[in-house]
Amino acid sequence: MTSPLVLCPLAIERKAFARFGKAAVQQFGWGAARMQMAMDRLAQGRLPSLVVLFGTAGGLDHALPQGTAYLITSVASSDPSLPTIEAPALPSKLLSEHKTARVVESATIVSTPEARNALAAQSGAQLVDMEAYTFAQCAIAMNLPWAVVRCVSDGAGETLIPELASILNQNGDAKLGTIITSILRRPSLLPQLYTLQRQTNFALKNGAFLADALCCAHEEQA
Repeated sequence: MTSPLVLCPLAIERKAFARFGKAAVQQFGWGAARMQMAMDRLAQGRLPSLVVLFGTAGGLDHALPQGTAYLITSVASSDPSLPTIEAPALPSKLLSEHKTARVVESATIVSTPEARNALAAQSGAQLVDMEAYTFAQCAIAMNLPWAVVRCVSDGAGETLIPELASILNQNGDAKLGTIITSILRRPSLLPQLYTLQRQTNFALKNGAFLADALCCAHEEQA
Protein backbone atom coordinates (compact mmCIF):
# COMPACT_ATOMS: atom_id res chain seq x y z
CA MET A 1 0.00 0.00 0.00
CA THR A 2 1.38 3.41 -0.92
CA SER A 3 1.58 6.39 1.44
CA PRO A 4 1.02 10.14 1.10
CA LEU A 5 3.70 12.32 -0.48
CA VAL A 6 4.29 16.00 0.25
CA LEU A 7 5.72 18.22 -2.50
CA CYS A 8 7.42 21.53 -1.71
CA PRO A 9 8.71 24.18 -4.13
CA LEU A 10 11.44 25.54 -1.85
CA ALA A 11 14.19 24.09 0.34
CA ILE A 12 13.03 26.07 3.37
CA GLU A 13 9.57 24.51 2.97
CA ARG A 14 10.93 20.98 2.59
CA LYS A 15 13.12 21.38 5.66
CA ALA A 16 10.21 22.70 7.72
CA PHE A 17 8.00 19.76 6.83
CA ALA A 18 10.82 17.25 7.37
CA ARG A 19 11.28 18.70 10.86
CA PHE A 20 7.64 18.72 11.94
CA GLY A 21 5.94 16.16 9.67
CA LYS A 22 6.23 12.41 9.19
CA ALA A 23 5.22 11.79 5.56
CA ALA A 24 7.70 11.51 2.69
CA VAL A 25 8.61 14.91 1.27
CA GLN A 26 10.25 16.08 -1.96
CA GLN A 27 11.46 19.47 -3.18
CA PHE A 28 10.89 20.28 -6.85
CA GLY A 29 11.66 23.98 -7.41
CA TRP A 30 9.33 26.93 -7.82
CA GLY A 31 6.93 27.91 -10.57
CA ALA A 32 4.51 26.15 -12.89
CA ALA A 33 7.17 24.63 -15.17
CA ARG A 34 8.93 22.94 -12.26
CA MET A 35 5.59 21.79 -10.90
CA GLN A 36 4.74 20.20 -14.25
CA MET A 37 8.13 18.46 -14.38
CA ALA A 38 7.70 17.10 -10.85
CA MET A 39 4.28 15.67 -11.62
CA ASP A 40 5.53 14.17 -14.90
CA ARG A 41 8.29 12.38 -12.97
CA LEU A 42 5.79 11.22 -10.38
CA ALA A 43 3.60 9.71 -13.10
CA GLN A 44 6.48 7.46 -14.21
CA GLY A 45 6.63 5.55 -10.93
CA ARG A 46 4.41 4.12 -8.23
CA LEU A 47 1.86 6.76 -7.32
CA PRO A 48 1.37 7.83 -3.70
CA SER A 49 -2.02 7.39 -2.05
CA LEU A 50 -2.27 11.18 -1.74
CA VAL A 51 -0.11 14.03 -2.99
CA VAL A 52 -0.05 17.27 -1.00
CA LEU A 53 1.35 20.56 -2.27
CA PHE A 54 2.75 22.37 0.76
CA GLY A 55 4.46 25.72 1.12
CA THR A 56 4.10 29.44 1.57
CA ALA A 57 1.75 31.81 -0.20
CA GLY A 58 1.19 35.54 -0.37
CA GLY A 59 -1.87 37.06 1.21
CA LEU A 60 -4.54 38.73 -0.92
CA ASP A 61 -7.08 39.11 1.89
CA HIS A 62 -6.32 41.19 4.99
CA ALA A 63 -8.42 38.74 7.01
CA LEU A 64 -5.73 36.09 6.49
CA PRO A 65 -2.80 37.27 8.63
CA GLN A 66 0.84 36.38 8.23
CA GLY A 67 1.78 33.12 9.93
CA THR A 68 -1.55 31.35 9.52
CA ALA A 69 -2.05 28.08 7.61
CA TYR A 70 -4.97 27.01 5.45
CA LEU A 71 -6.53 24.00 3.78
CA ILE A 72 -7.17 25.06 0.20
CA THR A 73 -10.71 24.51 -1.07
CA SER A 74 -10.29 25.84 -4.61
CA VAL A 75 -7.50 26.85 -6.97
CA ALA A 76 -7.73 29.44 -9.73
CA SER A 77 -5.41 30.75 -12.42
CA SER A 78 -4.45 34.37 -12.98
CA ASP A 79 -5.60 33.67 -16.54
CA PRO A 80 -9.32 34.52 -16.26
CA SER A 81 -10.17 32.29 -19.22
CA LEU A 82 -9.36 29.18 -17.17
CA PRO A 83 -12.01 27.71 -14.85
CA THR A 84 -11.55 27.49 -11.10
CA ILE A 85 -10.84 23.97 -9.83
CA GLU A 86 -12.55 22.79 -6.66
CA ALA A 87 -10.37 20.71 -4.37
CA PRO A 88 -11.42 17.18 -3.42
CA ALA A 89 -13.48 16.83 -0.24
CA LEU A 90 -11.36 17.25 2.87
CA PRO A 91 -11.70 15.21 6.09
CA SER A 92 -14.54 16.67 8.17
CA LYS A 93 -12.47 16.56 11.35
CA LEU A 94 -9.81 18.77 9.79
CA LEU A 95 -12.42 21.16 8.41
CA SER A 96 -13.87 21.57 11.89
CA GLU A 97 -10.47 22.33 13.41
CA HIS A 98 -8.68 24.34 10.70
CA LYS A 99 -9.38 27.28 8.43
CA THR A 100 -9.83 27.11 4.67
CA ALA A 101 -8.95 29.50 1.85
CA ARG A 102 -8.97 29.92 -1.92
CA VAL A 103 -5.69 30.29 -3.84
CA VAL A 104 -4.79 31.64 -7.27
CA GLU A 105 -1.67 30.69 -9.24
CA SER A 106 0.30 33.58 -10.73
CA ALA A 107 3.07 33.30 -13.32
CA THR A 108 4.99 36.10 -11.58
CA ILE A 109 5.66 37.17 -8.00
CA VAL A 110 2.85 39.45 -6.80
CA SER A 111 4.86 41.86 -4.71
CA THR A 112 2.83 45.01 -3.98
CA PRO A 113 -0.45 45.70 -2.17
CA GLU A 114 -1.84 47.23 -5.35
CA ALA A 115 -1.06 44.12 -7.40
CA ARG A 116 -2.49 41.90 -4.67
CA ASN A 117 -5.73 43.89 -4.58
CA ALA A 118 -6.10 43.68 -8.35
CA LEU A 119 -5.54 39.92 -8.41
CA ALA A 120 -7.95 39.37 -5.54
CA ALA A 121 -10.65 41.35 -7.34
CA GLN A 122 -10.09 39.44 -10.58
CA SER A 123 -9.86 35.93 -9.14
CA GLY A 124 -11.84 35.98 -5.92
CA ALA A 125 -8.91 34.23 -4.24
CA GLN A 126 -7.51 34.97 -0.80
CA LEU A 127 -3.96 33.69 -1.36
CA VAL A 128 -1.53 33.65 -4.27
CA ASP A 129 1.15 31.13 -5.17
CA MET A 130 2.93 30.02 -8.34
CA GLU A 131 2.13 26.30 -8.55
CA ALA A 132 -1.32 25.27 -7.25
CA TYR A 133 -3.33 25.42 -10.48
CA THR A 134 -0.75 23.44 -12.44
CA PHE A 135 -0.52 20.96 -9.57
CA ALA A 136 -4.29 20.43 -9.49
CA GLN A 137 -4.51 20.00 -13.27
CA CYS A 138 -1.76 17.38 -13.23
CA ALA A 139 -3.17 15.47 -10.27
CA ILE A 140 -6.61 15.33 -11.87
CA ALA A 141 -5.12 14.10 -15.16
CA MET A 142 -3.31 11.37 -13.22
CA ASN A 143 -6.46 10.43 -11.28
CA LEU A 144 -4.44 11.05 -8.13
CA PRO A 145 -5.99 12.22 -4.84
CA TRP A 146 -4.61 15.65 -4.04
CA ALA A 147 -4.69 18.49 -1.55
CA VAL A 148 -3.03 21.86 -1.05
CA VAL A 149 -1.87 23.41 2.23
CA ARG A 150 -0.61 26.98 2.11
CA CYS A 151 0.66 29.23 4.89
CA VAL A 152 0.90 33.01 4.71
CA SER A 153 4.50 34.26 4.64
CA ASP A 154 3.63 37.82 3.56
CA GLY A 155 0.35 39.58 4.21
CA ALA A 156 -1.95 41.41 1.82
CA GLY A 157 -0.60 44.81 2.81
CA GLU A 158 3.10 43.95 2.49
CA THR A 159 5.55 44.81 -0.28
CA LEU A 160 8.10 42.12 -1.08
CA ILE A 161 11.74 42.96 -1.70
CA PRO A 162 12.57 43.25 -5.43
CA GLU A 163 15.56 40.92 -5.02
CA LEU A 164 13.40 37.97 -3.96
CA ALA A 165 13.33 36.14 -7.29
CA SER A 166 17.07 36.56 -7.83
CA ILE A 167 18.12 35.01 -4.49
CA LEU A 168 16.43 31.67 -5.23
CA ASN A 169 17.52 29.28 -7.95
CA GLN A 170 15.03 27.28 -9.99
CA ASN A 171 15.49 24.27 -7.71
CA GLY A 172 14.16 26.31 -4.79
CA ASP A 173 17.49 26.70 -2.99
CA ALA A 174 18.84 30.00 -1.67
CA LYS A 175 21.75 31.43 -3.68
CA LEU A 176 24.13 32.42 -0.89
CA GLY A 177 26.54 34.30 -3.13
CA THR A 178 23.75 36.40 -4.61
CA ILE A 179 22.37 37.13 -1.16
CA ILE A 180 25.75 38.35 0.09
CA THR A 181 26.31 40.49 -3.00
CA SER A 182 22.83 41.99 -2.72
CA ILE A 183 23.38 42.88 0.94
CA LEU A 184 26.74 44.49 0.17
CA ARG A 185 25.07 46.59 -2.52
CA ARG A 186 22.10 47.47 -0.34
CA PRO A 187 22.80 46.99 3.39
CA SER A 188 19.20 47.84 4.31
CA LEU A 189 18.27 44.52 2.70
CA LEU A 190 19.71 42.55 5.64
CA PRO A 191 17.00 43.38 8.20
CA GLN A 192 14.33 42.93 5.53
CA LEU A 193 15.61 39.45 4.70
CA TYR A 194 15.81 38.59 8.39
CA THR A 195 12.21 39.65 8.93
CA LEU A 196 11.02 37.71 5.88
CA GLN A 197 12.87 34.59 6.99
CA ARG A 198 11.47 34.84 10.52
CA GLN A 199 7.93 35.31 9.19
CA THR A 200 8.36 32.43 6.76
CA ASN A 201 9.71 30.03 9.38
CA PHE A 202 6.81 30.82 11.71
CA ALA A 203 4.27 30.30 8.94
CA LEU A 204 5.88 27.06 7.80
CA LYS A 205 5.85 25.56 11.28
CA ASN A 206 2.09 26.07 11.49
CA GLY A 207 1.61 24.81 7.95
CA ALA A 208 3.76 21.72 8.45
CA PHE A 209 1.64 20.54 11.36
CA LEU A 210 -1.49 21.03 9.26
CA ALA A 211 -0.07 19.19 6.23
CA ASP A 212 1.03 16.34 8.49
CA ALA A 213 -2.43 16.16 10.08
CA LEU A 214 -3.93 15.96 6.58
CA CYS A 215 -1.65 13.05 5.65
CA CYS A 216 -2.47 11.23 8.89
CA ALA A 217 -6.22 11.74 8.39
CA HIS A 218 -5.94 10.33 4.88
CA GLU A 219 -4.14 7.21 6.10
CA GLU A 220 -6.73 6.69 8.84
CA GLN A 221 -9.49 6.74 6.24
CA ALA A 222 -7.67 4.38 3.87
